[in-house]
Amino acid sequence: MFNILLIDDEADVKDVLEKILHSVDCTIKQEKDTRKALSRIKEGKWDLILLDLLFKENAHPVKTQRYGEKLSQYYGLEILEESKKKYPELGIMVLTVHEVKECLRKALQIGAYDYLVKEFDSEFRCEHIYQKIKHYLEVIHLKKENGRLRSELRKFEATQEIIGRSKKLQKVLELARKVADTDCTILIQGETGTGKELIARAIHQMSLRRDNPFITVDCGALPETLLESELFGHEKGAFTGAIQKKEGRLNAAHKGTIFLDEIGAASPKVQADLLRAIEKKEITPIGSTKPLKIDARIIVATNVNLEDKVKSGKFRKDLFYRLSVVPIHIPPLRERTEDMSLLLEYFLRKYCAKYKFPLKRFSHQAMESLTKYNWPGNIRELENLVESMVTTCEGKVIGHEALPDKFKATPDTNNLSLRTRVRSFEKEIITSVLEQNNWNCAKVSNILKMPPRTLGYRIKKYNLAKNRR
Repeated sequence: MFNILLIDDEADVKDVLEKILHSVDCTIKQEKDTRKALSRIKEGKWDLILLDLLFKENAHPVKTQRYGEKLSQYYGLEILEESKKKYPELGIMVLTVHEVKECLRKALQIGAYDYLVKEFDSEFRCEHIYQKIKHYLEVIHLKKENGRLRSELRKFEATQEIIGRSKKLQKVLELARKVADTDCTILIQGETGTGKELIARAIHQMSLRRDNPFITVDCGALPETLLESELFGHEKGAFTGAIQKKEGRLNAAHKGTIFLDEIGAASPKVQADLLRAIEKKEITPIGSTKPLKIDARIIVATNVNLEDKVKSGKFRKDLFYRLSVVPIHIPPLRERTEDMSLLLEYFLRKYCAKYKFPLKRFSHQAMESLTKYNWPGNIRELENLVESMVTTCEGKVIGHEALPDKFKATPDTNNLSLRTRVRSFEKEIITSVLEQNNWNCAKVSNILKMPPRTLGYRIKKYNLAKNRR
């Protein structure tokens, strides 16, 4: 459905145009008062403006000669010029009773998309009007669809570094996509190493601010005075060591996004100033009395429970509500174990390529141990482990024995029978040798001094083929 605004003081023009465009999916609204034209243009999302150039003498408060004596009666030119100044992307077709060349030339120079001659008693002219408007709206539709597809592609690309298919992670990404094009403040909560900054960057890249700065500030890494200076800036001589003027990060993020990590560590003074910055959209540098207007989208993150800090009086309640307009909780790695294989493969490829090693993989037993581990450091801990394993382990398979001791904890086996222990040990050995030799059964049979038929039986018995990669 297209929305068309007709600016014309003749009452019957709207009815005629609706008949001409009966097969086009559009609605036409009319404004007869030229004095209200600009406000009507501003109030709606119009796909097309149809603007009459010649109004009655009393239709305009002042008769000007802005375009010379010949064109002084064409009040629509003034509306056209003001509209294009304020809304340069707006599509405007001008309507005229006669093809006055000077007037139409001026209209096109100002920025009119095209012109239409109001000869509604002519079948040829009516068909001409229909075809021109229909073609323009088709172009607009294609542009909108192209813009939508570009937006979807941009959002897809922005989340490519966020690896995982678990329902909990997909829920986070879905929410991030929904709020990306808004300017609301966002509170990202999650344990250390879960990827809070990665989510913040993705939101910025998906937003309308993506072409402007993304500024990060670690509130937990700076003492109060330095954090205040980093966020709000300072004047020369504002304090000892302020040898020159410094721009604050909130100002440096103009038209972009500022990401405040570990916001829970901010002092009461910084909290108060940040609240004012959010409410007033302005900051006052240290040592200055002149406030500066800011335009930055604010995203904050924390690995602590801010609500608990609010209850204990260590964090301002009003600031908490301002920051948590949209709360996003990132699940820890232990709650998304189905993403483990994807993450391991991603980091293995990344670091094998970085250090120019052949692609490696973890053995089945090593994978089981990694999946069962609690991961207090989350994805950051996982990535560091993979980089270490890639650089220190020889061969293409990283076995269980190569893992650090904390991954080798085994369950209590005191109550297990000898037969169960032997089977478990046998399964582990066969699995390890198969993986190390790329499942070359003839070679494995020779190494283990086991007849091929017996090896095949053991593979089937222990259901090893399902874990083959």
